[in-house]
Amino acid sequence: MWESSKRSIYVLTIWQERPASPDEPAVWRCSLEEARTGEKHAFRSLEELVAFFFNAGWRSRTRQRRIE
Repeated sequence: MWESSKRSIYVLTIWQERPASPDEPAVWRCSLEEARTGEKHAFRSLEELVAFFFNAGWRSRTRQRRIE
């Protein structure tokens, strides 16, 4: 079993947008909604989504310890 010092629950939505020109590649868009507060975040790429977690201190806030 894992215990977390702080837990966040998000609803993640990912979709692909097709460009106006068929010569351009499609792009991925993402949004997060924090389930408890309803706070929403929009991202123009998967890279922005990942950066959100690291920049917001997600990695340090979710330090987990193993419970035996």
